[in-house]
Amino acid sequence: MVKALSKNMERGSMSQRKCSWEKFRNSSICITGATGLIGSHFVKRIIELNKSDDLNCSLLLLVRSVKKAQKIFSDHDELRLISWDMEKDIPEIDYKIDYFVHAASPTSSKGFTDCPVEVIEAIYNSAKNVLLFSMSHRVKKVVLLSTMEVYGEISHKVSENEFGSLDPMVVRNCYPESKRLAECLFASYANEYNVSACVLRLAQTFGSGVSRSDERVFAEFARNAISGENIILYSDGSTKNPYLSLDDAINAIAFILLYGKAGEAYNAANNETYCSISEMAESVLEMHGVEGARVIYQTDTERSKAFRKASNLDLDTRKLEALGWTPHDGLEEMYSSMISSWKSSN
Repeated sequence: MVKALSKNMERGSMSQRKCSWEKFRNSSICITGATGLIGSHFVKRIIELNKSDDLNCSLLLLVRSVKKAQKIFSDHDELRLISWDMEKDIPEIDYKIDYFVHAASPTSSKGFTDCPVEVIEAIYNSAKNVLLFSMSHRVKKVVLLSTMEVYGEISHKVSENEFGSLDPMVVRNCYPESKRLAECLFASYANEYNVSACVLRLAQTFGSGVSRSDERVFAEFARNAISGENIILYSDGSTKNPYLSLDDAINAIAFILLYGKAGEAYNAANNETYCSISEMAESVLEMHGVEGARVIYQTDTERSKAFRKASNLDLDTRKLEALGWTPHDGLEEMYSSMISSWKSSN
């Protein structure tokens, strides 16, 4: 059964530098994808700290829909909202930006197979536009949120410089291939133009705030469990992955902004959550399901085209932990917080 890391469990021996949000005092941060899951939680964390600690950190949000952003964040003096199309240049602004978080990206597996050209163009062009902006505005640090999928087909614990095969002729790979290119672009701008650019490769991330209609398997498992239904797997469920809570991901972003080295990539995951899809399904039913519910395996060739090819990918997080970061939330906390947020919104 999956080991659930408690929030109170102490993790050991690496540097225990705390995430000093105080270092962002009186600074300004620009964020793309601020209405998405991770971007919105980063924004909300800064808003909370502005209230609780008088951090006086200003936020510039580059969003596709200003109206949606206004609905999510209401009115806050520290927020500036600018409409931005990922395919276009970032509008000129006349004030200082200290840090930049590029969180905007296509994330729909169905979109990866249905609209691969648009996925490639959005990921590459947005990365280029973010880097040009960061260079011209002399941003202290710009971070690209990337994905563990860049590692391709590989079946062991991987550090940041190990990669498996990734077939460019498989349309589903438009997403990881484009993320690889965006990462290379970040490294290239760091090398050629001295832009302080870093990459954060995240394990699949979830927790409080995930939409109840989210199409990813972890959310589908939770919906089935709390509805008293069986969980249906359309694969053999053997693929193994680590996961990461939203809170731990937000702290990882802060660590990279403050301490990350230009031109470097960092893995972020909770290694205690490493499990197969079938193990996670069984665990969710055990934690939140009803008696008699079970995992059922059902072949669906069409649906399986949207899945990442099976491989037992585990992320080595020692490089990020050496900066002082440690994860705290296990699958139990991640599922409990997500399901609690669904119930509170009813």
